[in-house]
Order: sequence, then C-alpha cells, then structure tokens
Amino acid sequence: LRKYFRLPTDDAKARVAEMVEDGMLLQANVEGWKQPGYLCPHVNPRCRAKPTALMVPFDPIMWERDRVERIFGFNYRIEIYVPAEKRQYGYYVLPFMKDGEFVARVDLKADRQEGVLRVQSAHLEDGCDAVTVAGDLMMHLSRLARFLGLSGVVVVPCNPFSVYLGRQNQG
Repeated sequence: LRKYFRLPTDDAKARVAEMVEDGMLLQANVEGWKQPGYLCPHVNPRCRAKPTALMVPFDPIMWERDRVERIFGFNYRIEIYVPAEKRQYGYYVLPFMKDGEFVARVDLKADRQEGVLRVQSAHLEDGCDAVTVAGDLMMHLSRLARFLGLSGVVVVPCNPFSVYLGRQNQG
C-alpha cells in the first residue's frame, strides 16, 4: 500500500494499524514471510484473480520486486543498466502472466524502420509448457504490435521456446 500510493513509511504504518484496529484489514501470518500480510475481511483469499497479460517493469504489481518473488516465486530484475554481456534475459524484458502465474518473459523492441514488433528473445519459465503458453503470448504480442501501429510480430529464433513461439506466429 505504501509503495502503490507513494506514502511516507511512518504514515503508511499508522494507517494500516488503524485499518486493522477498525476491522477494515485482517493481519495474517504468511508462511515464509518475515513481515505480516493483510487481508480484506470481505474477500475470500482462496478466490484470487487469474489474469493473463504482458506486464511492464513499472506496473504497480512489479514495483516491489521482493514481493513479486515472495508471492509468485518470480525473480525479476530490469536489465537495462546491466552491460549487454551480463544480461540474463535481455535489454527491456516484459514478464508474461497467464492465469495469474508468471510463465514467460520476452525482450521486445519496436522496430519502427521495419514496422514490426521484434521479439529479441523469449524465455519460458521453469515448469511451464510451451504449448499452453505460446498461443496466448503470441496473441498478446500481436495486440501490442497493433497498439504500437506496427504491422506484425517477428520472433528471433535464439532458443527452443523462441523457435516454437515463432512457429505460432506463422500458423
């Protein structure tokens, strides 16, 4: 809450404490967390949203990288300022969430000269299935290309998942 609303730390702690005292939030212990979690008393925590979307590094969900790793088990770092030879996934990588889980990440470039969205690299997360991820990912990449005024998507075949994703684009 503090990061999302850009609140000072002391003010945020005081407001959360007030909300707990007023019954607007319930404090919860979460296995593996050092700090407490909080629940809305009117929401069933077992019924969570399961969105499918390309995420940008500056989306509110992604702001707190440690929280993303704690909740989703997804280690994400922006590699823009990392020297090219030390990057793990690429320059400007967008995570892809399918059904509420991070399943892939893509390094994208809007190639204005060629008029295409270029997938410089695509990486499937461990334990995820290329067949179930690629179609939805390609649909979202095509939407992004249209939004950017580009004619289509070109996938650079740099690893097995990007090769498979490229085939989805042709089919």
